[in-house]
Amino acid sequence: MAVRLKDVADAAGVSVALVSNYVNGKSTARMSDETRDRIDLALRELNYRPNLVARFLRTGQSRSIGLITAGLAHETHQNLMLLIHEALIRRNWNMLAYYTKNEVGLLRLGWQEMVRSCCAGVITDGQSWQFEAVPLPRVIITNRECSARCPRIVSDHRTGMEAALNHLFALGHRNILFIGDPVSAARRDAPRLQPFLERFPADCVEQVSHPGAIPPEEAGALLARHPDATAALCFNDMIALAFREALMHLGLRVPEDFSLVGFDNIRAAELIGLSTVDMDNPVRAESAVNAVLNIIEKRSDPVRETVPARFVERSSCSAPGKAGWGKKKR
Repeated sequence: MAVRLKDVADAAGVSVALVSNYVNGKSTARMSDETRDRIDLALRELNYRPNLVARFLRTGQSRSIGLITAGLAHETHQNLMLLIHEALIRRNWNMLAYYTKNEVGLLRLGWQEMVRSCCAGVITDGQSWQFEAVPLPRVIITNRECSARCPRIVSDHRTGMEAALNHLFALGHRNILFIGDPVSAARRDAPRLQPFLERFPADCVEQVSHPGAIPPEEAGALLARHPDATAALCFNDMIALAFREALMHLGLRVPEDFSLVGFDNIRAAELIGLSTVDMDNPVRAESAVNAVLNIIEKRSDPVRETVPARFVERSSCSAPGKAGWGKKKR
């Protein structure tokens, strides 16, 4: 026999209306944390499952939030997606994810799927915010400004990169490189690159052919162009890890001979002690979910929220000593 809301209410010692408000995620329902805990315990013990079909017929909404993303291939974006999903589940919402591979055709299909599935709102990344004509509440998670007229959760890369540069300067580094891939190194307006170019000339920006595997000879040629370099900021952790591996093949130690800083704070960076920049995915996820639900429930006007990135100091940086790597090799 199916568990009813009345069964849950009786087990929790509250009214059916209060249980209904809790299950339907109505933030206007006033209740103490202790009451929420009792209802949550009763729902779990009775294994209550809402009738989603009946809810859809009644409201015209599936009680799902869509997530359209172009970055599912990257660990940082995967982590952000999981955190968004967890934040929605805690609020009794579901998530429908659509991966666009940054292709316009798939992006169009993604928005069509959100409408077809009667999603109540959509969270999307900075590469997938287009199609403003689609009549769905939306929130954008991005690292740069855009023309969209909707709430934006903006990751402030500048704050983290400036902190990383200041850390290297405090250690005594003055000859620092920025290492990216062909795309990132060519985009002089990239938020991760701008703080560097405000302190160093453009010829200190280098690129590697493949961010995941850098041949030692390519790393050696790069360093030969900058014999006084003692440290490098990398566009992401994958480049930093691959460059570290190439340095080891060249007989150079990190950080004794060369200091490295990544960006993204992936799991591997923590394991090997790579200093990096963290975009605070838990805060970005919570902010995005709160923003889209606020629009749906008409609790507040659209907002722009900035989430500062933060520098994470680990063991991949030290003082440069008396010479750059080139003088050491000589």
